[in-house]
Amino acid sequence: MTYRISPAWWPVIAVSSPVLIPLLMRKNHRFKQNRQRSHEVNTARIKKAKPLAMPPLDHCELTVLVEQKTEPGFLGAPGVSYRIKTDQLPRKMKACYLFPATLGTTISLYCT
Repeated sequence: MTYRISPAWWPVIAVSSPVLIPLLMRKNHRFKQNRQRSHEVNTARIKKAKPLAMPPLDHCELTVLVEQKTEPGFLGAPGVSYRIKTDQLPRKMKACYLFPATLGTTISLYCT
């Protein structure tokens, strides 16, 4: 689907094009650099990833939490979180782990 620009806007576009074109080119260049940088950061994070060191368990509950909407006043990010809960309490370990996997920064949270 093509969008038509009204001929009434043509003089405004022609006058502002010496300013808009370099601005858009700079923005496009920054976008390409950031895309490359994010690829490098993600590749480095994937290489540093290690298996989770968890002891063998007799019982474990896995709950998948999908965030779609939030109430007004609460922060939210699209993504999925995994809640792992066990009745066994190994030494120096909590009974419940929450692993968020959002589009933002990943933070491991602990719950009781």
